[in-house]
Amino acid sequence: MSEALTALRERIRHDVEIEGDVYTIELPSLRRSIMRGGLPLPVLEKFERNVEAQTANGDSPQFKALEGFQPDEVKALGEFNEGIVRESVKAVNGVELDEDDDIVAVLPDATFDLLLAYAMRVTPIPKAEA
Repeated sequence: MSEALTALRERIRHDVEIEGDVYTIELPSLRRSIMRGGLPLPVLEKFERNVEAQTANGDSPQFKALEGFQPDEVKALGEFNEGIVRESVKAVNGVELDEDDDIVAVLPDATFDLLLAYAMRVTPIPKAEA
């Protein structure tokens, strides 16, 4: 890998501690993830509108954001979110994941939600302590 690519990759690679474990994540390209067709844009736009409306009211958007969705839309959104987390997590406690490791299957819901929020740039990644 070239020095330039290594430097760019370091900008998107972060270690975050969640519930005593350190997850090494690389922020994915959301544009590429959407373009791969994992999530139809109308579903994403509908979800974003619902989240914005819920957060404007001071409510937690976690489940209310899915109001009005058809089962196939909920499934598409869930699969997209799992793909984003799967693509983002590169290592746990310093141990690199293999390509066929299904990290999503073993993550607690709260950890999954936080990793997704980091990957989607909804929650800022905490600054590393110096």
